[in-house]
Amino acid sequence: MSLRMSTVGNLPNRSVAGGSSARAGSTGGLLVTKNRFPEHPNADTKLRLVFQELDLNDNNIIEEEGFRRVLKALNFQFSPATVDDLYQRMDVRKGNGVSFSEWMNFAAHYPVLVDALYSRSREAIERAKKESAIEGQRESLEELNRKERLANQQHQAAQHELRQQERTVETLRADVDSRKADEKERQRMTFEAEKQADYAKTDFSTKEREYLAARDAEKSHAKPLADTQK
Repeated sequence: MSLRMSTVGNLPNRSVAGGSSARAGSTGGLLVTKNRFPEHPNADTKLRLVFQELDLNDNNIIEEEGFRRVLKALNFQFSPATVDDLYQRMDVRKGNGVSFSEWMNFAAHYPVLVDALYSRSREAIERAKKESAIEGQRESLEELNRKERLANQQHQAAQHELRQQERTVETLRADVDSRKADEKERQRMTFEAEKQADYAKTDFSTKEREYLAARDAEKSHAKPLADTQK
């Protein structure tokens, strides 16, 4: 039978792997396993890993629906009739699914298909890893951007608070300057009042002396007159 292999296309949101070894982890809906699908596997490893990929229900058999889903996920452009024919060639015993021994027998007749299944599964896993790394970098960048925005907000809030405190300090400084000016004016007025008081005292003393002197002079003039009248 001639099988037409297409290039790898877009996969649905999971790896085609369905076996237990594909359950090691997942990223973005794609099942990813550590050290899964080595670049240069031996024949036994390749057969077992592809079998696990096709065993979507982890029950050690390949079911027809799982086989169809795997081929579709890996973008094999096979018609439904071709997929059915391939599965029937695997299911030699016509039981409840294809066992590993039946799969090995099928793989011996269709090594090109096995190689294609392996390589495309490996590509899917590698792509998932790259997408996971890109997603991790994107999330890290978003987190850095979020922290930067938060830092900017905090900086702006601090600047606003600083400006308010500066305005408060300026208001207090102006109030202190005003009080100082008032105190200086009060001292000046007190000094002027004290000076006026000193002037008034001096004037009073002067006038009092003049008054006493005038009175003494008057008495002096009046005494000879009194003596004459006697």
